[in-house]
Amino acid sequence: MVLFFCATPLQIYNAINLKEQFYNDKKCKLYIFDYFNGAADYVEKCKVKGVFVDVVLVKFFKISQRTNALKYKKSKLFGGVQESFFKILHSNDGLRNLYARLWAVYYYVLKNDVLKLTGIKKDEQIEEILFGHFDPIMQMLYLKLDNKNIEYNRFEDGTGTYFNGAIFPERKFDKWLKIGENIFIPKKVFVRIPEALRDYEEVKKTGTKIYKTDFSRNKKSKEILYDVFDIKNMAEIKERVIFFDTLFENQDMDAMINPLSRFTKQELVYKKHPRRKDDYYEKKGVNIYSGTSLPFEMYCEYFDVSDKILITHCSTACIAPALYFNQSPVSIICYDFSTTKANELYEHFDDFIDVLLEGDTPLRLHKPKTREEYEKLISTL
Repeated sequence: MVLFFCATPLQIYNAINLKEQFYNDKKCKLYIFDYFNGAADYVEKCKVKGVFVDVVLVKFFKISQRTNALKYKKSKLFGGVQESFFKILHSNDGLRNLYARLWAVYYYVLKNDVLKLTGIKKDEQIEEILFGHFDPIMQMLYLKLDNKNIEYNRFEDGTGTYFNGAIFPERKFDKWLKIGENIFIPKKVFVRIPEALRDYEEVKKTGTKIYKTDFSRNKKSKEILYDVFDIKNMAEIKERVIFFDTLFENQDMDAMINPLSRFTKQELVYKKHPRRKDDYYEKKGVNIYSGTSLPFEMYCEYFDVSDKILITHCSTACIAPALYFNQSPVSIICYDFSTTKANELYEHFDDFIDVLLEGDTPLRLHKPKTREEYEKLISTL
């Protein structure tokens, strides 16, 4: 049995393609986390198509450095001490990572057994587990499953996989959890542009086999995806400017959004991140795209966006049309001027973009260095 774990619609899109392209002769199960709006609907649609022997909705308490893992019930007696502790925690990435890991152990292993939450049996015959994002859930499964020789393999989780070093994740504190090597060093990796991976050389040294995917040739999967993502009812984006939301904490939202007021609602639409919980855009009274949970890659399968202007802080959706579909919209990446706290992630994004620009990708990219440069650029569009 092969298990696919998906935490986003884009991962579902990739899992279905991979099943049809590489695992058509295998029995596979699909597990979808309820991390995003509409997760239950995707479960039902995937069940109907019969691609997987079973499709399971996993109702997890999400472990995240930015959300639930750092929330707490304030004590009346020790409120001041708690407040100081969490201020320190928020200011130190190392401590924050450790806290999230310890919370994950407590919640998944001690409080709610991960096997009960997934319905997976401790001695279940599993050959491979595939996932796009290295979630603590994978580590908790490893601790609970009897078979320690299961392959924990990776598939592409959007273009972020290339510059996040997602194939080999950070290993700090993992030795405390007694996690085995095989969960960190995959036997297989499935990506579209292997040479663009930030950790490409490291992956090659381990002997990991890298499979170059090409979903465009798989007509059957495209037919399946048409129904799963309800393409016939997909709202076409008529607006010429699309702003892609991200959940980075260190972004100056107003610096990016306010200059866009020159566009009318007929010209500009905002695509909210499927996991955004606040009402930032609603308060702005802007035009919000109805297909919030739809991966933009899925949209580009059926619509050419070469005549669009795509704007974002750091969403890889602005790169995807050129990278995957040879489409050439104008892309504006804003993190050079809209970042409030330095992060080496952006340096790796720069490296990734350089690789694309050196190749044949029709990328029409602008990266304004200052807010003034951005505002001037926007005024000319």
